[in-house]
Amino acid sequence: MTSKTKPVKVRRFNAFDLFVILVALVAIAGAVYYFMGGGAPDRRDVYFTVELTRMEKGFADKISIGDAINDSVRGYYLGTVYDVEEKPFEPLLFDYANSKFVRVPAEGLYTVVITVKASGTETEAEIKAEDVVVRIGKKIAIKGKGYAQEGYIIGLRTTARGEN
Repeated sequence: MTSKTKPVKVRRFNAFDLFVILVALVAIAGAVYYFMGGGAPDRRDVYFTVELTRMEKGFADKISIGDAINDSVRGYYLGTVYDVEEKPFEPLLFDYANSKFVRVPAEGLYTVVITVKASGTETEAEIKAEDVVVRIGKKIAIKGKGYAQEGYIIGLRTTARGEN
């Protein structure tokens, strides 16, 4: 007697099997990266300084420490006023007689410097204050209770939460 045996089918890997395995590996690697601290950056205190120029005397009196500051164009919350300073406005002008730049006080005009404290994040690429990217030199339109003005960010620092 001859026995007839059926040939055993050997299942081979195909492109779909390889794709499923790669997707599973990427998902596992992403979960490990996120849960091991590589995910969302830590929240930090962000302090940025805005310079408002050519202000009339008394403008700084309208601003109180603790006032909420918003972006007056988009309406985003930016933080709270941490410090306010008013000083005479001194534009940099060219003195043609002496061939050099000099600072000349402008009578009746002042520079108001506002430091804003916000909760934010810091990465290698950017610093965000309340999820709004802040950079030195960036023009920013701010609004508080009873005032709105445009200025430039002239200072920026971050600290761990709770430090000054």
